[in-house]
Amino acid sequence: AVVSTQSGHYGRERSPHNTFQAESFTREIKRDVRASSSKLTDHVRSYWGARALPRGTTVIQVHRTTGVSNTVHFYWQLTPETELRASLVSTLMAEILSLLIHGLAYPELRSRQQIGYTVTGFLIRDNDVDYITFITKGSRFTTDDMTVRVLHFLRHMFRNHLVRYIHNGTEEHGTGDEWFRSVAKLAMKNAWRDPHSMINSRWPYFDRDSLLALAMKQIRKEDLLTFFDKHILDGRCVVMQAYPHSKQFIPPTFEYDALYADFEKFRQGLKPLPTSFTWK
Repeated sequence: AVVSTQSGHYGRERSPHNTFQAESFTREIKRDVRASSSKLTDHVRSYWGARALPRGTTVIQVHRTTGVSNTVHFYWQLTPETELRASLVSTLMAEILSLLIHGLAYPELRSRQQIGYTVTGFLIRDNDVDYITFITKGSRFTTDDMTVRVLHFLRHMFRNHLVRYIHNGTEEHGTGDEWFRSVAKLAMKNAWRDPHSMINSRWPYFDRDSLLALAMKQIRKEDLLTFFDKHILDGRCVVMQAYPHSKQFIPPTFEYDALYADFEKFRQGLKPLPTSFTWK
């Protein structure tokens, strides 16, 4: 390796002066850089850990430490309570749904309804458990209004679009089968795209293409609707409503199963998922 400093490049020429400069530079690096025994962090902060979210809809209301906008985070846990890790089949179906949700939500909620300047949905993996998350940020609507509009969009508009795509396809992609092949190809491309997730999961995933292809062969386009109804419409959902400190909490007007004002108290009461697992 060639060591570069302001004085030039060192490593190839073995003169005493260059060797001294290189050793001095190395000592400076070792002095400034400290070793760490912690593992590589995932791309998402660990909120829940390997814990099972309660069934139904749980609302958590917190005050933001900075900013003046309202923020709502939705989390749908996709891993069954009896498993620690989701199968690759369910991960691919979740990836397809997250792509569709984001693609349809932005023009409807961001452009047409303008519920916030941030409207996005995507799949995350936290401690080897899959979640579909949806985030909205803005100051035009209250957190309650934002939540109601997102839930209405998913339960009615998005589900109707999904049924139509499955049975009739789209003008852009053709029949339902052709539409499914196009979104499946994109989901396979996105699946496990974060190398830190693979390292943390202790599964390097070297045989990625063949494993994804085998998993995708097990999925029918009709399975997407069943998966959506089970995990989004009737699953484990946490809605985190974040208010600026200058605003008071607004009681939710939509249907929910539990309401918390203390996030840590809620998290500590969650049931841990099993610590042993078997890959499917």
